[in-house]
Amino acid sequence: MLFTLDKAFAEHLLDASIPSFQATSRSTLNLGFGHLFYGMARLLRPAKVVAIGSKAGFAPLCFAKALADNEGCGVEHVGFEDTVLMDRRPGHVDFVDPSYSVERGDPNHSFGIGTWDDADDVRRRWESFGLETFITHYKQTSAEYLQSQAADPIDLLYIDGDHSYAGVMHDLTEFRSRLSSDALVLAHDVDPRIPADEGNGHAALYDLTQGLYEFVRIPVYPGLALLRPTR
Repeated sequence: MLFTLDKAFAEHLLDASIPSFQATSRSTLNLGFGHLFYGMARLLRPAKVVAIGSKAGFAPLCFAKALADNEGCGVEHVGFEDTVLMDRRPGHVDFVDPSYSVERGDPNHSFGIGTWDDADDVRRRWESFGLETFITHYKQTSAEYLQSQAADPIDLLYIDGDHSYAGVMHDLTEFRSRLSSDALVLAHDVDPRIPADEGNGHAALYDLTQGLYEFVRIPVYPGLALLRPTR
C-alpha cells in the first residue's frame, strides 16, 4: 500500500514535531532537511534505521513515513524501469533518546525539552501520524542502546543526540561496527559556525573521519554530513 508525503502530513509534522534548525519553512510547508531524510530512506529501502536524538520527532518521523511508503527493504537489483527488492517486509526505525531537558538542567541535554518522558505520550504521538508500527522509542543514551539491543545491521544511521565533541565522536565510532555493508550515516549540526559551547560536531567529524569515513557536508546551516564507511 502506498502512502503519500502530502500537505496534511507536512502540516501535522511541522506543527507537532517542533523542527529546530532543520531548514524548514512553515509558510510554504517546505520540510527542508526533512525532504532529504524521507528521500534517503525511500532510495535506500533500509530494513533498519537508527535515529539518535530528536527534540520532538521531526527526523524519526520523516524516516518512518518513508518506510511506510516503501514497498519493502533491501535493493537487490536496479533495472531500467524497476527495482527488485530483497525483502517485502517493511523496515523499522529505532529511535534512541534519553529525553534529557535543558529546563531540568540535565547533563548533555543538547537543548532537548523532555518530550520523551512518558511512554503513553510517545505512543500517541506516533499514532497521530499512523506510524506506530514503523517506529520504536528507546529511552536510553546511545551507549545504553548499544549495550542492550541486538547487533542487527543498521542500514541508515542518523546522529543528532549528544552534541558534545565526545558525544558525536562516540556515535561515529561505536556504531560503525553495527553498520551494514552499504550503510550510510547522516550527522546533523556539523556546521563550523555553530558556537563551540552549543556543539562540537564539526570538530569531531573532521578529527575522526580520515580513514574511517568518506563524507560530504551540506553547506546549509546548521549543517548535515552524509558519510559512508570506508572498508
